[in-house]
Amino acid sequence: MSRAIAGLALPLCWACSFTEHRVEEASDEVVLAMQEHHLAALALRSAVIAGDLDGARAAAAALQDRLPLAHPAALPPPLVGFEEALIQTARAAAAATSLDGVAQETAAIAAHCGDCHQAAGLSPAPPARLPGAATTGDQSTLQAGMSAHAQAEEQLWRGLMRPALADFRAASTTLSQATILPTGTGADSPLPQEVTDLEVAVHDLAARAARAEAPHERVRFYGELLATCGACHRSLGRGPAAPGSTASPTPP
Repeated sequence: MSRAIAGLALPLCWACSFTEHRVEEASDEVVLAMQEHHLAALALRSAVIAGDLDGARAAAAALQDRLPLAHPAALPPPLVGFEEALIQTARAAAAATSLDGVAQETAAIAAHCGDCHQAAGLSPAPPARLPGAATTGDQSTLQAGMSAHAQAEEQLWRGLMRPALADFRAASTTLSQATILPTGTGADSPLPQEVTDLEVAVHDLAARAARAEAPHERVRFYGELLATCGACHRSLGRGPAAPGSTASPTPP
């Protein structure tokens, strides 16, 4: 295994653990750039999920600053167009004036990465199998429910980044059934009505995402899910753990 491909196995980011189909086209610069790009994209996604518009715009600007590659020749010509699309989308995310807007651009960034991976003949390592949605008895606390949401959302991100339709649909189905409410309904919710309504919206969006046929529909639904997560966390006054953290989401 070449040094470039070995570098892809770094635990720094799952998306860099590729199964290499075209080893000869890899380069050290591309490998390091993919690691940097994905870390910047993770920061963007995390800020959106936290409901932090300013943080998301800053993260998008940081991603844009890492593009394009310093030496364009390091990127195979068929892939240059994907990099250009990524630059334009990162620029749009950095200029977004609403959480909904930056969430849609974040989803598009994941899709651009997935399209590039597919064109390059590269496939990020598949996600660990998701457990089925927990029953309401197993999800008696907000923290357990949020953990289930977070795991499913992570797999949705990976489903776009690979890209892998089966993974995306499985995660969508899991998210549509995972609840933060004690009985799975808003009847006895201890949460504010706004949060209860957003939980219902997440389930609806996830169910629709699971049925989406066209790639642009999956991107749109994922963007709407990100924005809904961000609105809920902003309402609660708490967001997810920072990228790379092993801490579970903390309820208020």
